[in-house]
Amino acid sequence: MNNYQLMRRTLAAVFLLSVFIAACSKSKDEPYPGSTDEIKASVSEKGGAVFSFYAKSSATVFSKTVHSSGDVSIIISGNHSSSQHVLLNLYNITTTGTYAMGGSGAQFVQGQYIIGDIGGGGASEGFLVQPPASTGTITITVLTDKTITGTFSMTCTGTTGAVQVNSGSFKGTFL
Repeated sequence: MNNYQLMRRTLAAVFLLSVFIAACSKSKDEPYPGSTDEIKASVSEKGGAVFSFYAKSSATVFSKTVHSSGDVSIIISGNHSSSQHVLLNLYNITTTGTYAMGGSGAQFVQGQYIIGDIGGGGASEGFLVQPPASTGTITITVLTDKTITGTFSMTCTGTTGAVQVNSGSFKGTFL
């Protein structure tokens, strides 16, 4: 199995986990006790008006996995509502710094934005930063064994257009 296939499988598993956790929460606005996990961004879906994306506490998932091969996967996921979702997958990003979105190889970052009902069986539409094109950046300012903080921007494309995600920020504690 190559790195891209491993990344896709890991991405799918963690994304489903984030949907499950968000769906089981009492309220997207009710934080976990003491939690400061959050994801924020300015978003324009398919040329529409810009709105503020905000996911906090139980509507976020921050996961870090060290695979038996030594590869490291970090998933950052947030659900703004039942119909807007941001997902960032960092593969073998182990230090602070600025990284191009959509890279490929041993170290890369993939961004995804989903419109629609992903947890209830309804229709959904996915938009990706496709490798190897670089249509965004992520800057990691804090990365420890337990926490991650940073900023991001990306243009994700799909069959019906593009989604602009700008002035994004995140801070979270790994599960």
